[in-house]
Amino acid sequence: MATKTTPKTETKPATDARDPRQKFIELAERRAGEAIRHLRNLGKLTDKTHYTYTDGDWEEIIKSINAEIQTIIDRLKSPTRVVREPLFRLGAGKR
Repeated sequence: MATKTTPKTETKPATDARDPRQKFIELAERRAGEAIRHLRNLGKLTDKTHYTYTDGDWEEIIKSINAEIQTIIDRLKSPTRVVREPLFRLGAGKR
């Protein structure tokens, strides 16, 4: 018994119908909010009753975060592709 097949039709991915400005606002608010939430959580690590760390540990963390912020600032000035460093690892420069 032969089965009848219908020709495959390509479906285009749904395009985002939002206005580019509205899309930017939505994504910027969500991503900036997440970044701020993560920074606040990072700040909770300063509680010496629960954690042990050195000033050098925090210098590395702050240096890494500042470098990422500077990368964003540089991209605003010159929108070229930026080569990214691997994500942060404490003591990576000492290994």
